[in-house]
Amino acid sequence: MARQSVQTIPTSSTPRTAKVTAKQPRIFIGIPTGPSKLYSTYFMIAALANLDYNNYEIHWAVTGGFDDSTFHEFRDRLSRLMQAVKWKEDVSWTVHYVPLPKEMRFKNFEPVLRNKSILRDTFLDSDCDYFLLLGGDNPPPRTAIKKLLKVKADVAIAVCYQRPGVDNVDGVYPLVWRYMWLPNELDKLKNLDPANREQMRMAWLHCPNILSVSFDAGWKRKKILWGICGGDGCALIRRPVLEMIDWGVTPDQAYHSEDVHFMSTAIWYGFSTACLTTLHCPHLSPNGEVV
Repeated sequence: MARQSVQTIPTSSTPRTAKVTAKQPRIFIGIPTGPSKLYSTYFMIAALANLDYNNYEIHWAVTGGFDDSTFHEFRDRLSRLMQAVKWKEDVSWTVHYVPLPKEMRFKNFEPVLRNKSILRDTFLDSDCDYFLLLGGDNPPPRTAIKKLLKVKADVAIAVCYQRPGVDNVDGVYPLVWRYMWLPNELDKLKNLDPANREQMRMAWLHCPNILSVSFDAGWKRKKILWGICGGDGCALIRRPVLEMIDWGVTPDQAYHSEDVHFMSTAIWYGFSTACLTTLHCPHLSPNGEVV
């Protein structure tokens, strides 16, 4: 995917120190957000300052329009809040402003795709080993980085939940899905014509068969679920994955979200995905609910 125009303003950057342990992977924390997420920004910053990890840098990607007063208000508020925190000596933080034309600001997936792509480009230009993607309304648990690192998956996620009355009227359920079958299973069908096998693989990528883990009453008793897709409100991604793929959905794929498409693409390219069911990430809503 081609690089996109972005205005990057390093509102604070503290030099790294020799105190960082060389064995500790460097984590790029990327947060796509915008004025609509102001209600959760305070909690997000508090959670970042409370992480029990030392070697990371923080990058915000803020989508908006320069003709929109709420964009400027959010930008200024975010900078003031970040400056008010006494960060660890080795932490640097940067806010990337992602201008978006008025006709694109409410287009399906467009703002979040722009933000995620900018963060990916910035990550690949860095020397970080992992990308920790956090949703703008998903403040991470204190132990998130250390626990997700232990999973040893190419893409490891925490459990986030759908918010009742905001995203869905049917109540709370985990944003974690299992695939009913995987592309590599086609290789077991020896009598399948090679052309048909490739057609089925491509059809799977565009329309993966997934089933919510909530249909399995015992899913929480399994510490790690492998070969899944899910909400990437708290997702740790290894560098090789993002060197290969980006987020993106085409019009014929718009029935599922960009995070589901990302993980399906990762599996299609042979990467491993997993969910740590013992790690639960909050999902804040504008009305003050936390799920």
